[in-house]
Amino acid sequence: MILNSLVHVYTVDIIYTKDGVIKAWDYSTGEAGKSVRSVHEHEGFVTAFLFWSEAKLMFSCGNDGSIIAWGSGGAVHDQVNIGVPIYGMAWHSRRNQLIACAGTTVRVFSMKDPGKELGHVIDTKAYIGREHVDIVKCIATLETRVYSAGFDRTLIVYESLSYPGARGLKVAMCIKEAHEAGITCLSVTRDSDNNTWLFTGSFDKTVKIWTPDGQIMHKFDGFSSVITGLVYVRPAKTIWISAGVSEAPIYDPKSGENVSDFIGTFHTPNENIPLELLTFIPELGQVIGTNIRRQLILWKFNPSGCLTTLRHNCPVESLAYTPKVPLLIFSGGSDGNVTKWERLQASNFIYSPDLEKI
Repeated sequence: MILNSLVHVYTVDIIYTKDGVIKAWDYSTGEAGKSVRSVHEHEGFVTAFLFWSEAKLMFSCGNDGSIIAWGSGGAVHDQVNIGVPIYGMAWHSRRNQLIACAGTTVRVFSMKDPGKELGHVIDTKAYIGREHVDIVKCIATLETRVYSAGFDRTLIVYESLSYPGARGLKVAMCIKEAHEAGITCLSVTRDSDNNTWLFTGSFDKTVKIWTPDGQIMHKFDGFSSVITGLVYVRPAKTIWISAGVSEAPIYDPKSGENVSDFIGTFHTPNENIPLELLTFIPELGQVIGTNIRRQLILWKFNPSGCLTTLRHNCPVESLAYTPKVPLLIFSGGSDGNVTKWERLQASNFIYSPDLEKI
């Protein structure tokens, strides 16, 4: 059996956060997938989580308008209510700020030292950005920049203010009509080659990759449903997309090619249960997803796994390769043919075959 670069480890049932319940799972021991804690403080959908590593606090938010800071053992450390639904959060590590998309606004909350300050650990006097005209669904940060997108089809890039005492945002770029319908997913990352990738997904059933200056690099379409999950898997250098089916199409953001057929992650038979949400945990090298049956699914990156799959129409009898760039692979088949495989310069996953009769 060929190992995949990302291996499906297990599936467990969960209670949807639509009822305000938060469940904690143990992934560190042999009992991975065991529920260790269940709490119920939110009065509506739980929409996002964040972790402040320095203070060892986890934050959750919901459409009930509240942000809750959780301490060790699942105890509520702090809670603030801003009065409007919160659809997402991002952590600004350079400023120690919590950025939230709340209603039609983007809000910047400064954090207090939990060991020195009395009262709230979250400064309730937030900076409020009002550039959007409809629900802000997505928020992300990378270095000094903040990215937001929403149902008004607008993608905005902010520069965070750095002068003493400032905590606001300055619009660096505003792309109106970035999609033909509301934007549902947003992801931004910098890969190991120092490329900055900005991804958006929409109700229009398309995904776009943008350059840092707002130019469209690639557009992926042909999906059967709204884009509900969008995640860049850094170790594998691929992007996964969930859009109403049980498998996540896998794309190479560098070339813009669909490489699902070359990567065996979803090639094993499975139940036809549509995926909903996807997220990547960089500290663990794992992708976590949910499906419509209230199940939590984990894929773990395998550094010794198969990078790509080259398919023959007959049994392979012999192999050879050239060690120098460009890498060439020669395979001899039982039908008497030799196939030369040459890797495309634009993608590490795709090899073009050249068949020769001997």
